[in-house]
Amino acid sequence: MTAHGLTSRRTFLTQTAAGALGVALLDACGDAPAPLPGTAPAPVPDDIGALARSLQGTVVLPKDDAYDASRLLYNTRFDAVHPQAIVKCRSPGDVQKALEWARRNGIHIAARSGGHSYGGFSTTSGLVLDVRDMAQIEVDTTEPTVLVGAGAALIDIYDALFAHGLALTAGTCPTVGIAGHALGGGYGLISRKFGLASDNLLEVELVTAAGELLTCNDEEHTDLFWACRGGGGGQFGVVTSLKLRVHPVNEASYFILTWDWPDAAKVVDAWQAWAPYAPDELTSLCGLFGRPGDKPWVRVIGTYLGPVAALAQLLLPMLAPGLGTPTKQVVEADSYENITRMWAGCESTAAACHLAPQGTLERETYRAKSDYVTEPLPAAAIDLMMQWVAARASATATGAILLDAYGGALRNVAPDATAFVHRDPLFSCQYLGYERPTDTPEAQQENREGMNDMYASLRPYMSGAAYQNYIDPDLADWQHAYYGANLPRLLEVKAKYDPENVFRFAQSLPVV
Repeated sequence: MTAHGLTSRRTFLTQTAAGALGVALLDACGDAPAPLPGTAPAPVPDDIGALARSLQGTVVLPKDDAYDASRLLYNTRFDAVHPQAIVKCRSPGDVQKALEWARRNGIHIAARSGGHSYGGFSTTSGLVLDVRDMAQIEVDTTEPTVLVGAGAALIDIYDALFAHGLALTAGTCPTVGIAGHALGGGYGLISRKFGLASDNLLEVELVTAAGELLTCNDEEHTDLFWACRGGGGGQFGVVTSLKLRVHPVNEASYFILTWDWPDAAKVVDAWQAWAPYAPDELTSLCGLFGRPGDKPWVRVIGTYLGPVAALAQLLLPMLAPGLGTPTKQVVEADSYENITRMWAGCESTAAACHLAPQGTLERETYRAKSDYVTEPLPAAAIDLMMQWVAARASATATGAILLDAYGGALRNVAPDATAFVHRDPLFSCQYLGYERPTDTPEAQQENREGMNDMYASLRPYMSGAAYQNYIDPDLADWQHAYYGANLPRLLEVKAKYDPENVFRFAQSLPVV
């Protein structure tokens, strides 16, 4: 799930159960190669000037005023990485020229769409190919489809579609870039009705390691197109544009239910028996939240593509007397546009849903892990989750466990029809630990070890799979966790289109 609260992920996580509304992160993009840490950039080759003069876009160097703003990712944990240069590409030709220059000079490459890679894989101490200026959005209401540049942010795509009563099924985090998000899956709060973003991907244009600009769809380069629908971003090529199916949405409603902590175990158990089997029009998530010095709480939220009266009836299992009385209960009808902006944290304008200084959102500091659940969690597993969340009260880091309902349209696609293999789970689990840039290394290590210990304790109850868009540098068996039975075919695609392993990072597919 990749959703912010009404202002940001951190704001939502630090709200009390009786506080403002919000939702935590629904989905992010695992969009590119691994950081090669350092405290200062390496010298850039002398022919960088010739490259800069050949581009429609710009080259940003360490000496430039725009360097710091251009190099930083969304997550402040990777601020120590200093690229030799950032190329702000404005066309596929810019990508081709910058890629050829980097290969000629033996410089590592990282592609960047939105800069939200959980593992920091959209930066490098080498050359960053930043496609965020390739953000054109063209809506075709006859099909209906949307053609977008690889750097378009989700909120800007949504805003263009609102004018036509259309919706793209994707995450709620507004500043996520479409390329990495869609290539790794792309779950959101209408996914049980319309599938993942990758399920709605009709065509992708990308530059290969050899510098070729390819159009990939069901008729051309079908193997690469298959891999791009859930195989993860940044490891087969640099995407420059995507064409996606979009959907008319006429009526919508939403809900937020919050309970005090003593009711949490019953709420989680009721949610897992209800949410994966609800009508496809209803997508929901359940979150357990804890922060230093405060009582933890549990919250269930969701979007329903239908009238509020029908939603109220569907919610009856979550409002049964045995679950306790919610401390906050909101069940309302609204336009899909307003609901989307609410989850994104920008109820005023789309412009506000960008990072400062353009918008009002701030960067954050966090680490994450994920799981998939294929059998209902027993009481022992729920208790382990609750213990970790409750322990945040005496820890240095705020924490959350977010459960995203699957089923519905996600199960209507065969596991091998696209590269996204996770079709059978009841729901996904995302574990989030929020730090502060000022935290000591000891506090950061405490957060990391605590999350890893909790994750290890849950192994007997989990499927062993993980969501590739919640890319996790600490995950050991990541190839099988992300790709399952689709791994051999993905390795074949990688070997065919990137035989020299140009697009490599800590968790990119190897060339074998």
